[in-house]
Amino acid sequence: MLRSVAAAPPLERRGNCNESRLVVITEFPWGNAGNQLISFTHGLYMAQLAEATFIVPHYMSAILHPFNLTFIRSLYCFREEWEYEDAKVAAGAQQLGLSYTHLAPPPPKYRKKPFVYPAGSQVMEIESEECFFLFKFLQRLERQTHPMLPQGAPSPAHAVAAAARHFVRVYCALWASPIPAVVNAAVQVVEKKLSSSVGYTAVHKRAMEGGCNKVMSQVTTASDFSPKELPMNNEVWARVNKNFHPLCEMPAAFTMAVCALFYANSSSSSSSSSSSSSSQEGQQGQQGRCGADRGMFVAFDGRGDVSDYRQINAVFSSDVDFSSSSASSSLVPTHWSAPGSTAAPTPLHISDVNNIDKKFVDMFVAMMSEFFILNPRSTFSWEIYLIRLALGLSSVPVMTDKDLYVQHPEESRQNNLTGLWVSWTAARIAAVDLRSAAGLKEKKKKKEKKMK
Repeated sequence: MLRSVAAAPPLERRGNCNESRLVVITEFPWGNAGNQLISFTHGLYMAQLAEATFIVPHYMSAILHPFNLTFIRSLYCFREEWEYEDAKVAAGAQQLGLSYTHLAPPPPKYRKKPFVYPAGSQVMEIESEECFFLFKFLQRLERQTHPMLPQGAPSPAHAVAAAARHFVRVYCALWASPIPAVVNAAVQVVEKKLSSSVGYTAVHKRAMEGGCNKVMSQVTTASDFSPKELPMNNEVWARVNKNFHPLCEMPAAFTMAVCALFYANSSSSSSSSSSSSSSQEGQQGQQGRCGADRGMFVAFDGRGDVSDYRQINAVFSSDVDFSSSSASSSLVPTHWSAPGSTAAPTPLHISDVNNIDKKFVDMFVAMMSEFFILNPRSTFSWEIYLIRLALGLSSVPVMTDKDLYVQHPEESRQNNLTGLWVSWTAARIAAVDLRSAAGLKEKKKKKEKKMK
């Protein structure tokens, strides 16, 4: 499904991966892994516009390690910095008739050594901050045309729809091919702690050192949220201040109420008639589906108190013993071979699971849940949300008047941003369109096959 969505027509032209035209991020890393994936996505977007190759900086390689990149490389032109440099050295050695052993991927550490451009190449440099807040770079291109974009770049307002489709495609292209260790660990969480069922609820609890509370309390109001998605009459809303916001702190009682509302609405929508009173009764009756009976998984960064979740027997990936593989599921790979490889599959060892970054396991488990409660200020929630959109799964809340940054209005004014950059609703529209296009593509293939 994710591959179909990523490659749904009309697919933007990949180009010939011209390596004499480069898009390069300068300066230091901007933010954590979630921020860097947004910057990676923006880098690919600009490379497409400029018909160039995006050079992925060394520090960004770590976010790509949990994925097999064969499929996404078939859609986009990019090279990791280390492999680009390695290819240059190999080409030089070949010209001199010398033998050369290619480098293995280096440790994912930031190198202060500046990237050296090949002589005669055209380069588009984007500062790391502007690559994350791409609308700033596009606004600058409106004022001063770049030589690699002689026809100019689209304004942020005009680029939103295309950029939203691009986000869905890129994230789907990555998550269509997670490495087996990620799949193995995620399936073990579901099998060992969630009764091998995907009928659980997932919650993303990440307060981001207090920054989330401050921004969400200042930037959002009750009108930003739908009472169909969140229980707006819950007592937590009266407690909102710069040190507390329910979507940042995610109290267990609040997430249980959100979950109950979801199942009550699901039951009501399947009935021929309903009333507000029966809806309230339905919420109370659905509480059992949101706790230990149905399972609740918490994607957690390890900071803060989770004793309230422990009381309802919520599941954390840190609870799982990955030292012994789960043998009961055919979903858990025991061997691994690269796509297209003719070599014999190699055994997948337990150490492979233990050595991966568990935040990718948390994301994978959250992506597979029946229902997901997200943190609008988190780029990890954004990542999970996009994949769930492509899979047609439910997530809340979806804010209609906020972009992925959930910026303060004053920030928007300071940035002279008219309208939004890619928003939660723009991504939803893009995913619906791509899912529809993918379905048409699959039907056409089946029809062609029958004709043959």
